[in-house]
Amino acid sequence: MAQDTQVQKHWFKPLMLLLGLFAVVFLASIILIDYKKSKSNVDSFVELTQGSSSKSSSENIIAASRPAIPKLETTEDPYLGKKDASVVVVEFGDFQCPYCREIYPTLREISMKYQDRVKFIFRDFPLSQIHERAQAAAEAAGCAFAQSNDKFWAYHDKLFQNQDNLTDEDLKNYAVQVGLDEKKFSECFTSGERKAEINEDFLDGAAQDVTGTPTFFFNGRKVQGVIPKDKFEKALDLFLK
Repeated sequence: MAQDTQVQKHWFKPLMLLLGLFAVVFLASIILIDYKKSKSNVDSFVELTQGSSSKSSSENIIAASRPAIPKLETTEDPYLGKKDASVVVVEFGDFQCPYCREIYPTLREISMKYQDRVKFIFRDFPLSQIHERAQAAAEAAGCAFAQSNDKFWAYHDKLFQNQDNLTDEDLKNYAVQVGLDEKKFSECFTSGERKAEINEDFLDGAAQDVTGTPTFFFNGRKVQGVIPKDKFEKALDLFLK
């Protein structure tokens, strides 16, 4: 009996290590597949923006203009630009996503350029299975938004600028750095009062087949992945015609 127990112990640790390795490989394969899917999606979108002088190309982009997608655009999420713009870009993002960090400076630049003509909305889609601090970061950003729309964007930028440092203590320090009311932020973050809002964003994204970040909706037309700046602007120009 004792010998059987020793044999079990001998095999248990290697088995657990093997299972752990399998889990890591499995998650990595999911990320790679999702990245390839995103790249293909962006490439297709880029093709549509090529040769914008042609009528057919313009019609392809505009074809999905303003479709009825319930709850995709809300008045309860942070935004930049013109409040009642005819062109609306909704981003589903994750503060721990490297691709979201890659594109965020471009988005800030574009939002400034088109601020009088386009509305840019940010909605949360934390991929908690692979980004363990994404949910906490989203809740912290939600607490910043609870104080003001402008404070949200300052906090949003701070998170992407410090993506490798997202502990609870870091999140509280960033609140101070961007000028938030420290007491209100701490109460909001500790209570978890933004969880429901984050969950609503996530479910709305999932309902529209959002599976990775960043995912954008140009007047309802879904594009997943990092879009080159020139193609992003060309698409906006086509929608604005």
